[in-house]
Amino acid sequence: MTAPGVVFFLSSEWSRYHRPGLLRAVAAATRDRGPAIVVDNPVCLATARWHRPQRWQAWRQSGAAAPRLRPVADNLWLLDAGVVLHDKLSALLPGAPLLNRRWLGGQLRAARRHLGLEGPWVGWYQFPTQHHYAGRLGEALALYECYDEHSDVPGLSRPARQRLIGLEQRLMARCGLVFTTSRPLYEARRASHPNVALTYNGADLDFFAPVGEQSLRRVAAPRDGPLTVGYLGTIHEHTDLELMCGLAERRPDWTFSLIGPVQPGAAAGPLARLRTLPNVQLHGWVDEADLHRLLDGVDVGVIPYRQGARFNQFVNPNKLHEYTAMGKPVVASAGVDLSSHGGSVSTAAGVDEFVAAIEAEHAADDEAAVRRRLETARGNSWQARAQLMLAHIDRTLSPAAAATVPAGVGA
Repeated sequence: MTAPGVVFFLSSEWSRYHRPGLLRAVAAATRDRGPAIVVDNPVCLATARWHRPQRWQAWRQSGAAAPRLRPVADNLWLLDAGVVLHDKLSALLPGAPLLNRRWLGGQLRAARRHLGLEGPWVGWYQFPTQHHYAGRLGEALALYECYDEHSDVPGLSRPARQRLIGLEQRLMARCGLVFTTSRPLYEARRASHPNVALTYNGADLDFFAPVGEQSLRRVAAPRDGPLTVGYLGTIHEHTDLELMCGLAERRPDWTFSLIGPVQPGAAAGPLARLRTLPNVQLHGWVDEADLHRLLDGVDVGVIPYRQGARFNQFVNPNKLHEYTAMGKPVVASAGVDLSSHGGSVSTAAGVDEFVAAIEAEHAADDEAAVRRRLETARGNSWQARAQLMLAHIDRTLSPAAAATVPAGVGA
C-alpha cells in the first residue's frame, strides 16, 4: 500500500488548539505523502450564529466557494468545514449524524481533489462524539488519539459521563489504532482495544530553543533578587488556583507570572484573589511573538493541578515538555503523569511543599542541570512523537513495517 496521508479532525477550533506542534510535525514528516489536512471544529449551521457569532461571521465571509482551504503551516492545510448540527447535539437526534457525515465527507473530498490527493489516507480523530465519522469517510485507517479522560471532566452529570464512555467505546470499535498521551490512559485503554500505543505529549524545540539558550546564560551569571515562578498554559477548572493564591501570599517577594487564557470553569474566588495580589501577573492569551520575552524571565515552572481530581491523574501535561524544552526546573502537583521524564521532576502537595521544592530546584539550578533538561526535551519533541506515531500507523496498515517503530518508546 502507498504510504497514506493524514487528515486530522479537531476537537476544538484551530485558533485555540492546544497542541498545534504535533500536527505541524506530522505534516512536515509526511511531505512525501502529500499535504496533510486539518478539519477545523466544524461550524454548526443551526446554532453557530448565536453561540459562536465571530466564527459564524468568519465562515460566511470566507465565501461559498468550496472547499474553504488555507495553508497554516508547512505542508498543512486547514479545511474550514460546516455541519448541519454540531456533533455533541447531533448524537442525540436520529438522522443528524448521517447528514453531517455526508456533508462533511463531500467537503473533505473536494478539499482532497483541490490539493491533488488521490491516494489512501488516515482519519485522525480526537473526541468521542466523532465516532459516527470514523471509518465511514473512505479512510484506509481510522485512529483515535486519546489525550484526556474525557468522561471525568469536572461538572459532568452521571448520565453525561456514562454517555461519553459509551461514545468513546463506539469510536474505539471503529478505529484500528488508539494513541494515548499518558501511561494511565494507556493502561486503561489497552484493556478494551487490541492496538493501543503510548505516545506522550511533547514540545516544539525550535520555538523554545531561544529560551533554552537564555536559561544557560541566566545560570552562568546568576542574578540577585527574588525569583520568578512561571505558569504557562490555559487556566481552567483543573488548575489549582487556591494553591497559586497560597504560594503568592506565602512568598510576596516572589513574582508569579501566569501566561495563558482563563477558561470558563476556572475557580472564580481564587481567581479574583489572584487579581488583587501585587506579585501576581495574569498575562492572558499571549501571541507567540511575545512569549519569549515573558518566558526568559521565569526561574522555575510550575504545574499546579488540583490534587484528588481523577481527571488530572490521567494527564501528561504539555507544559511539562515545554518547561523542559526551555531548560527550566519544574515543580508539579503530585499525581499527574510525569513518567515521560523518568523521575527527574520534583513533585509537591500543598503550599509548604511547593515553596520548599521551588526553593530547592532554584538553588540546584546550574549549567549541567539546564543541559540535562534540554537533552531530555530532545527525546520528547513533537518531531520525535510524529515519527513514533507514523511508525505505528505504518505498522498497523502493514505488519511488515513493525521494525520501523522506534525501540523502547511507547508501547
